[in-house]
Amino acid sequence: MIRDVTQRRKAEKSMHIMAIRDRVFLDSVPDIIFLKDKKFRYLISNKANNALLHLTNVDVIGHTDFYIMDESTAKACRASDEQVLREKIIVANEEIMDGHILRP
Repeated sequence: MIRDVTQRRKAEKSMHIMAIRDRVFLDSVPDIIFLKDKKFRYLISNKANNALLHLTNVDVIGHTDFYIMDESTAKACRASDEQVLREKIIVANEEIMDGHILRP
């Protein structure tokens, strides 16, 4: 059996290029950018967020705030995340973490 996988390979290459482009864009922004799933696990964390946390993507992705932050900060983040999901709104909080004031 012979299958032509040319289109599939082109699509995979295109997706790979898009992923690289997105990563470069996210990491070039000085603002903190992250995305979490409904279980509050990080799916995306840009370079600015990782630097603030003093962690790498490997340390952040797939984990919750309770794994990567002190309990007090993690509780505040969780409350904000829960409000976003519950009310389907954008929540802008000012938080203090590691001596830095985080503002939206």
